[in-house]
Amino acid sequence: NDIEISTRKFCDARGMHERRRELQRIVDTARSAKKLGMRVSGGGKLNYQTLADLVEVEGIFQFNMGHSIFARSMVSGVESAVRDAVEILRQ
Repeated sequence: NDIEISTRKFCDARGMHERRRELQRIVDTARSAKKLGMRVSGGGKLNYQTLADLVEVEGIFQFNMGHSIFARSMVSGVESAVRDAVEILRQ
């Protein structure tokens, strides 16, 4: 069983209070899903900065951020865009 947590509200959050609240919701959901034996992914409006903010959330095994990689690849090329995203995940 897999689920994908929507990261849209986190990515759209304005101000630190709202951002922290949305991050806590993601953390709580990932934790609960993992306890139920589910594999958890996250996606929705992710970009390179928000990916960096979420990469430490325990229990998320995959992030879906295709639009950001595609947009960056228009400027820097696909290889560079993917390499940048992978580097964020490795930190």
